[in-house]
Amino acid sequence: MATQHRSRKRKQKAETPEEEMLRLYEPFRYLEADHWGEYLLVAPDGRYVLNMDEIAAMDEAYEKFGNGLLMFKVGEIVSGKLPWLREP
Repeated sequence: MATQHRSRKRKQKAETPEEEMLRLYEPFRYLEADHWGEYLLVAPDGRYVLNMDEIAAMDEAYEKFGNGLLMFKVGEIVSGKLPWLREP
């Protein structure tokens, strides 16, 4: 009598911060053609703000989307999370 073995699911390897950043940036790569060097702030739902001025971009994105933003510099491998809370 043959027995069947269920295949065990492998645990996925945890992403490094660099791998996570590249995965999150990938959907916005199309912006590189026209917005190279601009700051890109992305809300958790995918909406975004672009601006050449870093502070203006952060202020605009916070006003529109609130906390929990991701920030990238378009075309360069630079990113950061902006999880802090601001008082209105």
